[in-house]
Amino acid sequence: MLALFHPWFGLFALGAGIILATLAIINEVTTKSLLNDANSQHVMSQDLANSNLRNAEVLHAMGMLPGIMGRWSARHREYLVLQSKASDRAGLITNTSKVLRLMFQSLILGLGAYLVLGGDLTPGMMIAGSILMGRALAPIDQMINGWKGFSGARTAKARLGELLTAIPAEEPRMPLPKPKGRLALDGVTAAPPGQKLATLRDINLTIAKGEHIAIVGPSASGKSTLARVALGIWPSQFGCVRLDGADITQWNRMALGPHIGYLPQDIELFDGTISENIARFDEVDPQAVVLAAQRAGVHDMILEQPNGYDTWLSHGGHALSAGQRQRIGLARALYGQPVLIVLDEPDANLDDAGEHSLAHCLVRLRQEGTTALIITHRSLLLRNVDRVLVLKEGQIASLKPPTRIAPVTRMTADGGRPAPPQRVTSLKPSARGRHGGEEAQ
Repeated sequence: MLALFHPWFGLFALGAGIILATLAIINEVTTKSLLNDANSQHVMSQDLANSNLRNAEVLHAMGMLPGIMGRWSARHREYLVLQSKASDRAGLITNTSKVLRLMFQSLILGLGAYLVLGGDLTPGMMIAGSILMGRALAPIDQMINGWKGFSGARTAKARLGELLTAIPAEEPRMPLPKPKGRLALDGVTAAPPGQKLATLRDINLTIAKGEHIAIVGPSASGKSTLARVALGIWPSQFGCVRLDGADITQWNRMALGPHIGYLPQDIELFDGTISENIARFDEVDPQAVVLAAQRAGVHDMILEQPNGYDTWLSHGGHALSAGQRQRIGLARALYGQPVLIVLDEPDANLDDAGEHSLAHCLVRLRQEGTTALIITHRSLLLRNVDRVLVLKEGQIASLKPPTRIAPVTRMTADGGRPAPPQRVTSLKPSARGRHGGEEAQ
């Protein structure tokens, strides 16, 4: 439009636009790395703060607050320094852009006055040219002003893209029949996500429907990794996990979930009522919720809460003791009578009464034909399993019935009480192991 008024108007506006666009490019080059580093430091400081909040009691009890605050302050200070440097540079360029835009609008008036005096332009065109120049350069100026927000959004989009690439969405799967609980691990080698060093190596294990397998072994032997891989939570590097003959990845997780029960080491309850937590935040079936709580031996404890099953759990249920959270987590795992149960140290926070209740529950599950993997070191739970799998350095060292455990009377489904619980205190070599490994003593 300015070029239609006069060619000099068009050339002047083009030159002004190029200068402002160059400032935008300089703004990008000088602030991009700073803003990326600042965003990374901000994410790390937020993660550290959230982790500290989850462990506030430990920090307060052991006087760790000054040291932890110092670590957070160092990361947050680095974020503020980088953010300040980027803001200073962007502010300088932004103010320069505004000054130049106003100066260009004034200069085009001078150019227009010169052309009016020469008879090449009318006074109205001179005023219109100044207005059009301001309108033409305003978007470039606004782009420079908003570059910080654009850069932050671009960095967030890049992080989100990396996350979606690393964990792609599941493709729709054809529904499979309800599983029966037969599980097989064929040459499974696996590691935690993001790590290359395998914590499980060449695991071959077949578990029949209704069979109970206890998994024991020293720390870092791969017990929890085996539990997560068996459920398809973590992918295997090599080999395959099959449920009823089908690769675990072929199952639709939303359809498979109600048939699976899982109790991890770290019990996480969610904001909601106790009944909602047990019902897995699906539509609450009161009879099924009460049945799961009774089987987990937590029904009476729930009734003692202020509002019974309607008691609200906030902040992950930290108002409850660790044992209470664990037993509610067990009830959640048992909800809906799943065909496969995986329990990772289910007795870690239980007293003697809770441990006997858990043992009684496992006996009942065994009689009902529910397949179970139980990571434990308590002899009370080892007595009532079909086989004991000993892991050592990520490999199966032994897989035998619990015949070498001190002879005791097996618990019966009617609640017969066995001898007091004993921990598995050692793993001694056995020359009779098929792989020359170890078995539970």
